[in-house]
Amino acid sequence: MPTVQTLLLILTILISASMGWSSHIEGTHAAQIDPSIVDGRLGGDRDSFDAAYADRQPEVTGSGTLFSFDDLGLFLVNFQARTREPAPSDIAAVIVISSPRDPATPADASDAMDWTTSEALETARRFLPTDAVVEPVSRGTAPADGASPSRSEQPSCRSEALAETDFGPGSREGRIDCQIAMIQPTPDTVSFLTLSLTSSQLPVVSQDPCAEMETWATATGDHMSDAETLIASIDELDLTATDAPTRLDEIADGLRALADDQRELVAPPPAARAQQALLGALDDYVAALELAADAIAAADNTQLDEAVELATTARDQYLVADDRVLLALRACSLAPGET
Repeated sequence: MPTVQTLLLILTILISASMGWSSHIEGTHAAQIDPSIVDGRLGGDRDSFDAAYADRQPEVTGSGTLFSFDDLGLFLVNFQARTREPAPSDIAAVIVISSPRDPATPADASDAMDWTTSEALETARRFLPTDAVVEPVSRGTAPADGASPSRSEQPSCRSEALAETDFGPGSREGRIDCQIAMIQPTPDTVSFLTLSLTSSQLPVVSQDPCAEMETWATATGDHMSDAETLIASIDELDLTATDAPTRLDEIADGLRALADDQRELVAPPPAARAQQALLGALDDYVAALELAADAIAAADNTQLDEAVELATTARDQYLVADDRVLLALRACSLAPGET
């Protein structure tokens, strides 16, 4: 797989932000903050996002929660827990947003649907605390051929509501503020925004999440290859044999193990929907095979028909996942575009 040299320079990568903020937020009681300032915005809790965007088809993925907006592309929220387990009080620590661009277009390639800088800032303000004041943004410079994408300054924003909030042990040692990271394919356009909580105790992480994409894609490719081998082995079974139910259960166990391994991977933002579709397909295959094993053991043709229908759903979902993986790879220049 080729080395990633450009693309998707979202300066606050979700996994790095997660590692930093977990120690700040964990074990905290309710934040001392006017909820109307942050409800459904950076610094708001999971409950407020669910209430504000209940009609936005939230999907929980390994890298955060996806919401669907007609006027946006990707909208992914990384909630950080105040306790060991996910809860309604989890805090929105990072929000990644893209323009309503073609998802296969690399982040540093211009798209007709990209924002102007002013439109990007308007979009950012929709999801920043209502009292946030954003510092001026400088104009980028066009990248040379083959160079990394131009990007604006990383404009910080100040929110008195965030500054007065107790996010957990140690957070009072440094003022809590917010930051905006932009990717600019041209000096006048913006493709991606990352909004994040910051503090003097947490330096901004400058990493390329496409490096994480390469790691995720390699492991995901291995899991998909193994899954396809297991699924293909079903054709070799004699379903009339006495050990057929046992063999089907063994294949289901293998797919379940692959799904568990896939869940351990933190999908970078461009791969969030691919991860969700793949896990759904693997889970459906497991359920279909277990149902088929029970049906054969009980000689229940009705149940066997249900298993076949569920397996068909799993196959269709798997094809969707395969397409979404390819789109994610193209977005990070890890696969060629359509010809």
